[in-house]
Amino acid sequence: MDLNSKYDACNPWPQDDQQKILFLLDTHNKFERELLSGWIQRHRNATSAEAPQVNLDLREEQRALDSTPLLTALALPADTLIIPLRVTWLPSAEAINSGPRVRDLILGDPRHPGIRRARRILKEAPERMHLLRGAPDTVANLRARFEQGHEAQNSDAAREFADFVARQAVVVLDLAERRLQGSRYKVPRQVAASLLASRAYNEALDRLAEQSGTPRAQLVKEAATYMQEMVSRPRTFWLDFYARFNNFCLGLGYEKELVCDQADVEKCASWCANIRRCCCGRTRPTSTAWWCPSCCTTTISRCRTCSVAPT
Repeated sequence: MDLNSKYDACNPWPQDDQQKILFLLDTHNKFERELLSGWIQRHRNATSAEAPQVNLDLREEQRALDSTPLLTALALPADTLIIPLRVTWLPSAEAINSGPRVRDLILGDPRHPGIRRARRILKEAPERMHLLRGAPDTVANLRARFEQGHEAQNSDAAREFADFVARQAVVVLDLAERRLQGSRYKVPRQVAASLLASRAYNEALDRLAEQSGTPRAQLVKEAATYMQEMVSRPRTFWLDFYARFNNFCLGLGYEKELVCDQADVEKCASWCANIRRCCCGRTRPTSTAWWCPSCCTTTISRCRTCSVAPT
């Protein structure tokens, strides 16, 4: 399958060609930007409306999310549709079967390749590259959801709204990616940023600052330090490693081969072979009395349901 076939498999544009659009590209490097831009241009019609593109790296959890490119882009009309796009790379079948490898720790996660590695994957194994389109939404809907849980009157409202839109793009793109990668990689994303931006959290912070007499800025800085320590940011490599290590530990509690008493197995097989069934569907072994599960009584020779002896 060549690159054009990948492009033709799905259309990133909405059905309405006249819809105002903003493409939000989640890209890790220049090569991924070229792939997504080529995908957009492949399906662009002569009548399509202008569609600006904003590039962000939404998968990097080790540093704060930079939504600066979104600040001016979100000044578009309220009916503008924001469509998040991402390039996803799957590991090879060998890597999936073998689990995490030392080479992946040295060369990097095959799900997040560099430019050279990505070009080689696309050339040698194009089936490992997938183009994803997250669920789109309008600026008006996103702003309404933002204002429900955030203070939009302060001077940082534009920045906070841009951060919110970026976090929503992370959510919908991760949902699309999990259909390919699997639910094992479902992890909370941007937890600290979401908490710090929430209205309830900031109101509680204001009350604490008033009660304790501590400046609010100092409390924000202290809370950010705690979140840095407490909020995990798991990577796919370590999730695979943890799963493999758990399987190893669980295997220590069991024998490699099934150990059983052959005489007991034959006795159980003989007991099951002598099961006799009544016409109403109940069963009893011929060597024992009937046991009724409804009243837990025994020593009867006929079925209490139909008064017929089992055949």
